[in-house]
Amino acid sequence: MKVILDGVFNHVGRDFTKFVEVRNGNNSYRDWFHINDGNSCYNDGFWYEGWEGHYELVKLNLYNPAVKEYLKEVITGWVKEFDIDGLRLDVAYCLDLNFLKELHGHCKWLKNDFWLMGETLHGDYNRWMNPEMLDSVTNYECYKGLFSSFNDLNMFEIAHSLNRQFGKEQWCLYTGKLLYSFVDNHDVSRI
Repeated sequence: MKVILDGVFNHVGRDFTKFVEVRNGNNSYRDWFHINDGNSCYNDGFWYEGWEGHYELVKLNLYNPAVKEYLKEVITGWVKEFDIDGLRLDVAYCLDLNFLKELHGHCKWLKNDFWLMGETLHGDYNRWMNPEMLDSVTNYECYKGLFSSFNDLNMFEIAHSLNRQFGKEQWCLYTGKLLYSFVDNHDVSRI
């Protein structure tokens, strides 16, 4: 059995200790987040970027070396204490690509067979799924095709999706790659 944890490295809750420090006037961690002048909907006395407009989820500044080091230390702790085998990265499509490369290098240094999977919703999955970043990504395109097939009796969409992704033609995108295909998860309606 392998142990894969769900890692959320794009954002934190408002009660995350470093953000609480900033809210209490300690500016030591201000650059851990995307903070500007103005005011938040929580009347914090400053504006900050929330994940996709959700201000209870505070976006981390992944360009800050201290933030990246903190996240790598968290993973190191999980590997040492629990011997985890990989991570599913929440909203990987929002993560800085250079951060993903750095994270990949760190995780493979910890464990050569450490598995990294990212949640991606759209686009060319090869952008994230490659030898420098992620081993796999969520296959929402296939889920959408399955959903349409079962709910609208539209078999064309799933046939097209599967052929486009895994067929033998030169234009197929993911032949030989392992996408994480699913029929439901915590973010979508059950088929």
